[in-house]
Amino acid sequence: MPGRILIADTTAANRIILKAKLEAARYGTLHAASCEEVVARVREEHPEMVILDAHLPGETGYGIDLCRAIKRDPALRA
Repeated sequence: MPGRILIADTTAANRIILKAKLEAARYGTLHAASCEEVVARVREEHPEMVILDAHLPGETGYGIDLCRAIKRDPALRA
C-alpha cells in the first residue's frame, strides 16, 4: 500500500465513504471520531496524512486547533 491516511470525522458514514474510496485507490486507512482519538492514532500509527473534520470536537478545541497542536508538538510531527 502506498501509505496510511487517518480519517477523522464525527459522522461514521463520512468515514466509511472515505475509507471505501481511499482503499479502492490502495491506501490504508485509520479512523478517529474525536480530537483525543486523533492524537492517540498519530502518536501510535504515524499516518502519512490526516483528513480532518474542521468541527471535530475535543478537549483541545475544534479540528483546526488540533492541526495547530500537531504542528507545534515535535512528538506528533512526521
